[in-house]
Amino acid sequence: MIGVDNLSTGSESNLAHLSGERRFEFVEQDICQPFDIGAVDFVFNFASPASPVDYARLGVETLLVGSAGTLNTLEIARRHKAKLT
Repeated sequence: MIGVDNLSTGSESNLAHLSGERRFEFVEQDICQPFDIGAVDFVFNFASPASPVDYARLGVETLLVGSAGTLNTLEIARRHKAKLT
């Protein structure tokens, strides 16, 4: 399992409980920029600032993650014949 996040509203400390999990890898990446993490079977796009405070502070970024971020995750799914959910 690979988690991808740019940490604009979070921190790596939120992932501390996964530090010993061999099946988990974290990649710091903005999904609004094209990227490829390699072959995957599923893509789950949960990227979005998640509070009204963040929406106000990151308005443009919130719109971009919903459009460019979705396009980039769709491309990864297409490239690797993965399911996007």
